[in-house]
Amino acid sequence: MVVLLEQKNAFIITLVPNRSAGLLQNIMCGAFLAFVSVIVAVGWLIMGVWPVVPFAGLEIALLFTVLRRVYRANQKTQTVTLQLASICVRNIALRQQRSVQLLRSRAQFSVAQNAGAQGGDIHLFDHANRVQLGSFLNDDDKQSLIEALRRQGLPTQRYLPSTLAI
Repeated sequence: MVVLLEQKNAFIITLVPNRSAGLLQNIMCGAFLAFVSVIVAVGWLIMGVWPVVPFAGLEIALLFTVLRRVYRANQKTQTVTLQLASICVRNIALRQQRSVQLLRSRAQFSVAQNAGAQGGDIHLFDHANRVQLGSFLNDDDKQSLIEALRRQGLPTQRYLPSTLAI
């Protein structure tokens, strides 16, 4: 999702992955699947097949591990703040934050067209830094980001992945 906010001295672009479920929905889904797994394991236990029970516990632990990793991966946020003299890109993940400053006068962005893919990788760079933008976005959101950067007057370059210098 691309959120645009225009302020007095800055234009802020916030990039957030599409989240179909929040923390509560993940917990409810996991609890429901764990309940079904326990019911099946108890049924087999009553029938005398006790070795099924440890595997049910392992299945529940694996389920909650996967749900936790997916939830953590969806907590990424990128904020691009365009000011008159500089551009600040902040990568925010769960309990982590990284920031990169670029000179607005030398800043450009590139769109690398991936072979066989709809969208491409978007990089914002100046003479010293290169930052990938919106790696977690879908193709429509990437197009919105490209249009927003163009409206702010940043020059664009298109590359094939083999010619993209990192």
